[in-house]
Amino acid sequence: FYSHHRRLDLIDPMAIKIGVTANPGRYAYDLCVVNNEGELYKDDKNINENWYGYGASVYSLADGKVVEIVDNIPDNIPGKSEFDFGQILENPNSMAGNYIIIDHHNGEYSMMAHFKQGSFKVKESDEIKQGQLIGQMGFSGATAWWVHIHYELRNGKDMWTSEGLPSYFNDFNKILGAETTAVKNGQIDTGDIVETLNK
Repeated sequence: FYSHHRRLDLIDPMAIKIGVTANPGRYAYDLCVVNNEGELYKDDKNINENWYGYGASVYSLADGKVVEIVDNIPDNIPGKSEFDFGQILENPNSMAGNYIIIDHHNGEYSMMAHFKQGSFKVKESDEIKQGQLIGQMGFSGATAWWVHIHYELRNGKDMWTSEGLPSYFNDFNKILGAETTAVKNGQIDTGDIVETLNK
């Protein structure tokens, strides 16, 4: 409810110009890695390797077929080489940086974005399994200046004409201060700190 992904103005002149007709990220998540104190990075945040998530392994959330992958976009380097928002007009998908789209064979498609350049362990047309290593968290595309993986579930392959779908996760802990609650199946929300129970 509080996520910035929920709000997309479809009559904004920029949205019209690049052909946005739906909100594929309506229920999207920006998933970050934190340490035990809830911090995203150590020391200087302008060094990619100082972020706890940079280079972290990313696994498939469900079985499916890889139908699109981009793996050649350099990671942003703050103060040196950063995402150029002007390129969105030429290629709206550039916002995602290095990304993967997985067809789950049930009318649902997952898209994950902002991978580390050259880190994918799968390729287009591969059939993959839930829990399979697919790549590493990076800093490519329009990342809003923090290292994360953008995850969205939607009803089509196309990034700007598909509608977002709510997603549910199995077997995880929600952590709030000193209290940990096991969740068998449920959603996560903006600000939640979670950990998987499936190692």
